[in-house]
Amino acid sequence: MSSEESKKVVSLKELKEIGVPVVSVSTLDSEFYGTITDMEVRVDKYGNRALFVRIETTNGLVVQKFTKTGIWEFMKALEQLGFSEEDSPIGYTFKWRKMLRGRMLKERWFPVELVEEKEEIAEEETEEEEVTPEEVRKEEQPQLPEMSDEAKLLYGTLMDRRVMSEGDVKNLYRDKKAYKKAVAELIDKGLIEEFKKGGKKFFRIKQ
Repeated sequence: MSSEESKKVVSLKELKEIGVPVVSVSTLDSEFYGTITDMEVRVDKYGNRALFVRIETTNGLVVQKFTKTGIWEFMKALEQLGFSEEDSPIGYTFKWRKMLRGRMLKERWFPVELVEEKEEIAEEETEEEEVTPEEVRKEEQPQLPEMSDEAKLLYGTLMDRRVMSEGDVKNLYRDKKAYKKAVAELIDKGLIEEFKKGGKKFFRIKQ
């Protein structure tokens, strides 16, 4: 084999340097830095139009899917960071934060900060390594208590709507037992409250 031919051979080490592994969203931290490399709208396996966002992180490539309200919230998050309707976020690096969204409280990561230079990412990561356990505990967001599927459905819906009438809440469930169980559980946990207006009963997220 000549020297010219040997130059064309790519070693596994070289492939490793240019290859990017695909990372599951379930492995992501509550906050991470990532660059949007591509966005595509297509029909998912359930027949719904969805937005698929490819995000390159230090651990690999993440593909995050947004549907309906998720797409709207993703767009609003970008607008809050200064993007207009004509702008594209592709090629920009963001700080992403995990949030619970939708009726079933699904985990989604949204951009919360625009990072102009890669150096800023390195500085942030260095600072995080120096944070003491006491400081970490102070910064941790309170976790929702464990709850049944019935309670998750009601709580997630109320997170979107803020206030619901008793009739609307009952319509979420097929039987009265599930409705009563969800309401009692969330009130007992101090997550929602009941109030009356105009002789009708309503429920809302407890402040």
